[in-house]
Amino acid sequence: MWGRALSSRRAQAQRLHARPCHLRSQYHPRMTPESGGSLGAPAPGVSVVVPTIGRHSVLRAISSAMAQVDIPVQVIVVDDSPGGLERDITLALRDVVRVEGPRRGPAAARNVGVQAATMPWLAFLDDDDEWDPLKLVTQLAPWSPS
Repeated sequence: MWGRALSSRRAQAQRLHARPCHLRSQYHPRMTPESGGSLGAPAPGVSVVVPTIGRHSVLRAISSAMAQVDIPVQVIVVDDSPGGLERDITLALRDVVRVEGPRRGPAAARNVGVQAATMPWLAFLDDDDEWDPLKLVTQLAPWSPS
């Protein structure tokens, strides 16, 4: 009994590992060769999802995402705060997509941001973090043309 179950699991694992893994389109619908998401194609842009609970540090996070070098960036701020964002933060979000969060925590807010994303690549940035200007260029270098 156990031998049959083990051999069927081995066969299933071999079938899974036999599939080509270099294209992520089978795992993520945005990663298609037409969108530039396969290996060797240029990276056309990155949607940066920033879930926030209304901290003022979100302004620093947004400015670090907008300061990325040589990569078109779409910044999506998911407002997951119970009272909404303060006025000075809202005024600073003119060039940013602002989405109301579900108020169920950071994971649910990230999922809402993913649904609002339009670029083929995704990146997540917490509202209290800051990126180096070359972060996305460095991370996308393996997928850029040689």
